[in-house]
Amino acid sequence: AAAGEALHAFVQVDSASGIDESSLLAICRQGLETHKIPESIELLDSLPRTSNGKFDIRSLRELARASSRGTLNDSPRPG
Repeated sequence: AAAGEALHAFVQVDSASGIDESSLLAICRQGLETHKIPESIELLDSLPRTSNGKFDIRSLRELARASSRGTLNDSPRPG
C-alpha cells in the first residue's frame, strides 16, 4: 500500500474451518510489524480470478475500497 493507505487482507477459507477475522488479526499482531498489520481481513469463499486464472487484483482493490467505505456488504462478493 502507498503511504497513508490502509492495508486490507483477503483470505480464502472454508466456511466450516471456524477461522474468523479476529483470530487472523491476532496472529498478524503476533508476527508482523505494526505497519504491516491489515486494517481489516475479509474472509471469502474464493478469491476472484481473471478469465485466464490469475488473481483478479482489480476486483480485490474494489473490495478493499468498499471495505474502507463500510459498504462491503452491498458489493458483489466473489465465490
